[in-house]
Amino acid sequence: MVSHQGVLSLKHTFNETWNYIKNKGSISLETLNKETPFDVEAKITTREKHKGERVIIFYQKEEEYARSYPCCWGHVHNCNDTWIGMYCKAVDAFIP
Repeated sequence: MVSHQGVLSLKHTFNETWNYIKNKGSISLETLNKETPFDVEAKITTREKHKGERVIIFYQKEEEYARSYPCCWGHVHNCNDTWIGMYCKAVDAFIP
């Protein structure tokens, strides 16, 4: 497993994005190709490895699909080698 593969060009930092989502609450979006609807939330994680860190969580059909921690933001794959690039790009484009 290789984490943090690929680099994305995003306008907003993780902190800017997390703060925006946290202020708005859960947001429903679609990937930029309009093929995948998803929801996104900003939380503080209780998971052991990153306990107490800010996290952006992506849901599909009300099920958690992936997470982005600060170290994952701007990468195509997260710490667990899950593809998050499509979500990150859509959220980044949504934020004014």
